[in-house]
Amino acid sequence: MKYCHLPLIVILITFIPSFIIGQNYTFSDFDITQNGTSLVNCMDGGLNSPQISQFDLDGDGIKELIIFDKVGDIFNVYKYNNNSGLYEYWLNPPVVFPNINDLALIRDYDGDGVMDIFGIPTDDIVGFGVWKGRKINDQTVLERVQLNKWYYNVLSYPGNNGRLNVYVTITDIPDIQDIDGDGDLDIFSFNEQGSHMVFYKNNSVEQGYGRDSLLYTLEDICYGKFIEGGLDNTITLSSNPNQCATNFTDTTPLELRHSGSTLLVKDIDKDGIQDILLGDISFNNVVFLRNTGTNVKAYITEQNDLFPDIEDPINLGPFPAIYSLDYGPNHEDCIVATSNIGSLATESILNWRYTYDEDAPGNYRLAEKDFLIKNSLDLGLECSPTIYDIDADGKPDLILGNKFYKDKNNGQYGQLVYLRNTSDGNKLSFTVEDEDFANLKSFGINHYGYKPLFTDIDHNGYIDLLIGTERGTLLHFESSTPIGQPTAFVLKSESYQGIKVPSRAAPAAYDFDHDGDTDLIIGDKNGNFCLFINTGTAKNPIFAPGYQDAPNVYRYGNVTVKEIGDTEGDATPFIMRWKGEDILVSGSYNGQIYAFNGMNGTSTATLSKISLNTESLYSGRQNKPVFGDLNNDGILELIQGNIRGGLNILATDITTSGTISIQGKKSNQKMLLYPIPASAGKRIYFDNRLDLSQLEFISITGKPILKILKSPGQNYLDIPTNTSPGIYILRATFKNRETINSKIIIH
Repeated sequence: MKYCHLPLIVILITFIPSFIIGQNYTFSDFDITQNGTSLVNCMDGGLNSPQISQFDLDGDGIKELIIFDKVGDIFNVYKYNNNSGLYEYWLNPPVVFPNINDLALIRDYDGDGVMDIFGIPTDDIVGFGVWKGRKINDQTVLERVQLNKWYYNVLSYPGNNGRLNVYVTITDIPDIQDIDGDGDLDIFSFNEQGSHMVFYKNNSVEQGYGRDSLLYTLEDICYGKFIEGGLDNTITLSSNPNQCATNFTDTTPLELRHSGSTLLVKDIDKDGIQDILLGDISFNNVVFLRNTGTNVKAYITEQNDLFPDIEDPINLGPFPAIYSLDYGPNHEDCIVATSNIGSLATESILNWRYTYDEDAPGNYRLAEKDFLIKNSLDLGLECSPTIYDIDADGKPDLILGNKFYKDKNNGQYGQLVYLRNTSDGNKLSFTVEDEDFANLKSFGINHYGYKPLFTDIDHNGYIDLLIGTERGTLLHFESSTPIGQPTAFVLKSESYQGIKVPSRAAPAAYDFDHDGDTDLIIGDKNGNFCLFINTGTAKNPIFAPGYQDAPNVYRYGNVTVKEIGDTEGDATPFIMRWKGEDILVSGSYNGQIYAFNGMNGTSTATLSKISLNTESLYSGRQNKPVFGDLNNDGILELIQGNIRGGLNILATDITTSGTISIQGKKSNQKMLLYPIPASAGKRIYFDNRLDLSQLEFISITGKPILKILKSPGQNYLDIPTNTSPGIYILRATFKNRETINSKIIIH
C-alpha cells in the first residue's frame, strides 16, 4: 500500500473575521489558600443541597462524583486525585449538562457505558424526564429522550383509566437501581400521601427490548409493607409479609400530611438483601429499615431510628438525604448524608461521610463531617463579591458578602470575607485573610444578607464601605486611613441616611447626571432598580431615604431582571464602561446576567437590554456579577457569586476601557493543520506539541458547531459529518488562556 504524505499547511493566526469578534468567557483556574492549605475545590461555587451520583467519565476505572445541587440547579464534577487522596473539582469535565430542576440522578439505563440522567425537566410537568448520553469526540452530550407514551414527556405507567406518571415530587429524593437483577433500572419513590414506598418495575428486558427501553408498571404500592406517619417520621411495621401495615390512629387529613422523604435502597447489613435508609423533611435522623424478605418482595421487620449508631448518628439538620459512594481506586464502600433542605444545614459540616466497617455498630463508621466542603470556599447561603485593594499593594482584592452562615456551634450570622490577592503573573491566587471583615459577625442576624460596595461617598479622600442588607437598608463604614493606604474600617451608621428599598439592598455608586457628586443605584428583591439622587454636594451628600420619595426613581430605566414565572428578581447592579458608554449590568434570581444601555444622564432614561454574550454562563441562581482587572493585564475578569455561597472567576476579552481585546489573549505560536482543505466527516490533524486545553469549531458567522476538551495525546479533530462546504474557524485555547483562530476550508 502506498501512502500519500500531505504537506503541512501553516494557517496564519492573523485571520480573524471581524464578525466573529465578540466577548469570550473562559472559566478560570484560580487558587485560594486558607490557613496554609490550598482549597482544591474553591472553584466549585459552593454546595447547599447536593445530590450525589457517580460515573466513570474518563474510563480510568475510578468513578467521578457528579453532583447536582438543587438550590442552584447546577452540576459539579469532582475527580479523584491519586496523589492527594481527595476528590477535587474538575473545572472542565468532558460533559455538556442539560437544564434540569430540583432532581438529577446519574445512571446508565441502556448499558452503553455512557452516563444518562433521570431528572425533573424545566419545561414539563413534575415527573421523571430522561436524558440519554452519547459520545462526541470524547465528550458526553445529553439529549432528552422522547418517550412518546402519553401527553407528557415523562416516565409513565398504565393505570386503570389511562397512563399515569411515575410519581415524584420536587422535595423527595427517590432511588433508581436494578432491584430484580434483570439489567434494567427500577424506580423507588413515595406515593402522593407520603406514607407508602412505591416500587415501579421496568419491564424492558422481560419484553425483549434489552435495557434500552423504559417500560414501567406499578409493581408494589407498599414496598417493604411499612407506612410512615402523617405528621412525623414514625414507622409502623406490618405483622404480615403480604399485607401493608395500617395505622388506625392516624387521622391526619391528606392536605396536612408532611411531604418530603429521601430514600436509599442498599444492603446495609451485607446479607445479600437490599435494605432501606429513610430521611424525612422535618427530622434530623435517618431511619434504617432492615429487609428480611427479598429484593422484589421486601418485608421490613426491624428499624433503627438512630442510624448507624447512637454514638455517631446522622444528625446534620432537618431533611437529610443519603447516597451510596464507591470511594477512590480501592472502591471503598461509603455512604454520604447531606442536606436536602438547602439552607438550614450547618454549612461547615454539610456532608457526613461514613465508611463500611463490619466491626462498627450499624456497620458504618463516621469518617468526616465535611466531605468536599473542607476543601471548598463556601460562605453558606449566597455570595456577593466586590473588588477593592484593601492592603494597598496594587493588586485588587475580593471582598465577599453572604446572606448568613451557620457554623459548627449552630451560630448564625452574616459576614464579609476578605480574599487578599496574591497573584503572580496571569495565574490568579488568593489567601483567605479575614473571615470577619469589618467585624460583621457581631451583628448576628440583626443584619444579614450583605452586599458590599466601596466608594468615597463624600469625596473626602477616605474610602467608604456601604453594605446592603436583607432588610433593604445600608450599613455605613469608613476607613480611618486615607485612600492609598491599607484600610481600617470604623462603623459610622447601621442605616446610612435612612435609605431603604423593599428588601435585599444591592448598592452601586454612579454619578448618573455627571454633576460631580455620587448617586446610588440600588437593586432589590423584586428585580427593580432604584435611583437615589444626591441632592447635596459631592462632599455633603444628601439622599431622600424612601425609594419612592422624590426625587428618587423606582424602577429606574423601566427595566427589571424578574422574568415571567420568577417568584423573585434579585437585582444586583454593577456599572461598567462598554463601547464608549456606561451600562448597567446585573445578576438575577434566575441566574442570568443582564446588561442595559441608554443611561443618558437623566433620571427619566429608558434603558434597553443588550447582550454581553453571557447567555450561556449560568453558574447558579441569585448570581452577583462584577467585572474587574484582577491581574492588572488590562483585561477584565468576570467574578460571579451565587446562592450556594461560592464564586467563579471567568477570563474575558473585554479591556478595562470597555473594548474587545484582540491582541491581549492571542498566542504568538502558529498552528499546523492538515489536510487543508478538509472534508466533512473526516479527521483534521494538528501539532500535538501545542499545550492546548480546548478546541472550538465555529461557522464563519460565529455560530458554535462543536466544542471539545482536548484529551492527553489527542492530535486531531473530527469534522462533523453534516458540515456544509464553506469556510470555518478552528479556535484553539491554550492552557494559559491564549487563543489561536485558524481558517479551515471544507470541501
